[in-house]
Amino acid sequence: MRIDVRDNNLIVFLNSKKFCDIDFNNKCILENYFRNLFFELNDFGFDMNGSYCIDVFVDDSYGAVLEISKDDVEFYDYCDVVDMKISISKYRGFLFLLKGDIGSLINSCKVYSYCGNIYVEPVDVDFFSYGVLLENCSLVYGLESNKIKSNCCDISKCFVD
Repeated sequence: MRIDVRDNNLIVFLNSKKFCDIDFNNKCILENYFRNLFFELNDFGFDMNGSYCIDVFVDDSYGAVLEISKDDVEFYDYCDVVDMKISISKYRGFLFLLKGDIGSLINSCKVYSYCGNIYVEPVDVDFFSYGVLLENCSLVYGLESNKIKSNCCDISKCFVD
């Protein structure tokens, strides 16, 4: 699990090992999962009491990204309660914006060029390779990822040795 803070929102990256076996159609199980995750975030020093909006972005290979933003409902701030509104994005699949060298791993990816940037989409890569991608790329998900894949073609053949 990796945690970033952007614009007062928590961005939580959960790899597939951390986010496996979650039934997105069962609201009770999903809320219990997030409640337990909030307890973990409390252990990392984040005060997770109050009302939150959670946007969930899923990739079948990588796992999930959660954008967690605090709701402006003041009542919950005075209680030891967590309330959440969970939204699951209809856009599935992640891309990685290339920022460094990923070596021969590029041969295991679909490659897209968009607005002067290179994006890769892993195809059948292992857990270690995702770590290399995360170190040398920025994760792109949601509408932005969908827009790139819809407006570009795969240029992977340009990178074959």
